Parts: sequence; C-alpha cells; structure tokens
Amino acid sequence: MIRRFRMKFFLLILGLAGAAVSHAGEHPGLIMTQAGVEKIRAELGNVPLFDATVAKVKAEVDAEIELGIDTPIPRDYSGGYTHERHKRNFVIIQKAGALYQILDDEKYANYVRDMLFQYEAMYKNLSPCIRRRGLTRGASCSGNA
Repeated sequence: MIRRFRMKFFLLILGLAGAAVSHAGEHPGLIMTQAGVEKIRAELGNVPLFDATVAKVKAEVDAEIELGIDTPIPRDYSGGYTHERHKRNFVIIQKAGALYQILDDEKYANYVRDMLFQYEAMYKNLSPCIRRRGLTRGASCSGNA
C-alpha cells in the first residue's frame, strides 16, 4: 500500500518535473506540459498529499479572488505595502494559472487575465522614473542616481 502511494507520488512529481521542459506549440507549456497536466488530472483523488496541497492552494487563490484585484501604484521601497502586494500578486497568478490547468476552471484563467490587464493599464500611467528605475533605494528621478 505504501509502496503504491510512493509510486503514484513519484509519478506525479515526475510529471511536474517534466513540466519544466517546454515543447514547441504545445499548450500548456510554460510551467507544465500537456502530458504532465493529463497525468496530474488522472491522479486527482488518488494521492491524498497532493489533493490536500491542491485544496490548500485553491483556498488561498479563492480567498484572493474574493478580495478582488489590487495592483497599487508603486510608492514605497522593498518591504513596503505596494512592493509586498506586487510580490504576492506574482505568486497568486502563478498558482491561479496552475489551478486553471489542473482543474480546468475558467475562473482562474479569468482572474489571471484580469490582473494582467490591470497591470497593463497601471503601467501605461506610471511616471517614466518609476518605469525606468523602479523604486530602488538611492534611485533618483533627477538622473543623478
């Protein structure tokens, strides 16, 4: 029984590891391959540890979706609210993308799309200083940094 569980878990991890190799024209292919996604989907409900992980990630992403998308204008340095929020958004859209591929639930793809469009709209309105240099300590918009 334990050996069978370990084998399934190994195959699942192997499918995820194979995801790092992208095949031309194959979708998905950035993080997971189509074959890897199919293996994962086939094993849903059979590997309790993985199922628990998917449930945890799903709850985390669903909570963020419920809160709404927050893409604040960068105003502070590393460790400040806006910096931490953008880092969090990056993590959440990665997880939402993986959930979309694994669960085939459009709400995760829509969330990623909507957040990326919100970032696009924000970026167009940023001052050239923020776009060019970011808010790194010591950076100056006067060109003396």
